[in-house]
Amino acid sequence: MATWIDELPSDHQEVARALLRNNPESASLLLQLGTRLAAEAKEKRRKIQLEEVVSKHVLKIKRRIPAYETIFQLTGLSFLCPARCKFKLVFHFHVGEDKIGNIALSVVDATTEIPKISIIHPLSTTELFMMIPILGNSTNLMKKDTVMIVLWFKDAVAVTEGENEPILCTLDLDVVKKQLIDAKKLPPDAEAHFLTSSTNKMALKPINDLIADFLLRQFGRFGVKLLNLLPSASPGKNSLNMNDEDVICLSKNADKHNDLVMVAAYKASKEGRLVLVADSSECIFLVFGFNQSDFLIKSTTVKAVSYSSITRSTFSMWVTVVDTDGEEVSHGFARIAQKSFQAIDDFVKRMNMNDNPLDEKHREKRADNTNEAVEEGAGIAEGEPMSTDDEEEDDIYTSAVEEQGSGSGSSSEVDEEFIVRGYGNR
Repeated sequence: MATWIDELPSDHQEVARALLRNNPESASLLLQLGTRLAAEAKEKRRKIQLEEVVSKHVLKIKRRIPAYETIFQLTGLSFLCPARCKFKLVFHFHVGEDKIGNIALSVVDATTEIPKISIIHPLSTTELFMMIPILGNSTNLMKKDTVMIVLWFKDAVAVTEGENEPILCTLDLDVVKKQLIDAKKLPPDAEAHFLTSSTNKMALKPINDLIADFLLRQFGRFGVKLLNLLPSASPGKNSLNMNDEDVICLSKNADKHNDLVMVAAYKASKEGRLVLVADSSECIFLVFGFNQSDFLIKSTTVKAVSYSSITRSTFSMWVTVVDTDGEEVSHGFARIAQKSFQAIDDFVKRMNMNDNPLDEKHREKRADNTNEAVEEGAGIAEGEPMSTDDEEEDDIYTSAVEEQGSGSGSSSEVDEEFIVRGYGNR
């Protein structure tokens, strides 16, 4: 008799045996049915367990955050993640069941006022927190002061095991300025008091530059380091080395060494933004996403960086990392603008990211069949045929060359620190 019957509940075993005695040919069908039901039950249990895996840093707050607990907030933000919706970013006090008060950071639904995500101990849980320009906005005088906030927590803080999504939202600094004026924190003619002699029209407006610095101080009060990578009109600070529709390069020290390189790229068929950012020589990150499939790579996991599919107009970049299981995984990023090659290559070499420029493993293969599919991100996105020009250019360039929408606004609860340390000092 089939041994799998012994694994059934006792009240079902005799029924199954009787069925097999009367219909021996049903054994195969019963086994398939039992296997499928067991697999579905196992998957259901796995999903339930994952949903219940909650970090000790994650709070489940099902009530509104009282005004007396709120320390600082940015309101009316347009979020891309965790959902495309209007949320508030709120720093507040939280007293747990142990009666110990902690500072928490919550993403709060603008309609219900109920937190969607709440994290305590933001100092020890934050992996990367930065303000960066937005490709397409940075070259538009009307949109350049609408920027993006990217907040990435450490893996241990993930609400669900294996899923660590960032917080992404747009921040309109012009709206912040207007709200400060409405709140009488700034006079109506405040902007006229700032020097506008800078010839760099694509930098932040001087008053918005000050607001960005103010936000750094506010977040710093809670032990959270906010990395400001926005172009500044101030000499010697955050200078743009390249600013195009598909490439942004910025140096925090206003020299030739870029601390931010952002390019448009594809990973397989997914379009996104590839961002290389250095907080210091020891703290370097590679980020891809902002539309979908967002992920972050720390430089300490990078084994090699190489390039392929190099043409006059584009190239592909491969980043090989070692995952938590010790296995090597390669990520391919395609259709990167050729004009950014030197900036990316210099960044990789300067940050000692194990540059291996022409790794044979990823060197472009000459195929007689021009319609041959290209794996991962190293080729043209699915559904977009390679142009004749690119085919010709591939014959010339066979080695390395030497070389979303604006936010709807935000506001902050501002104390007198802004006036004393900011506008009042100018």
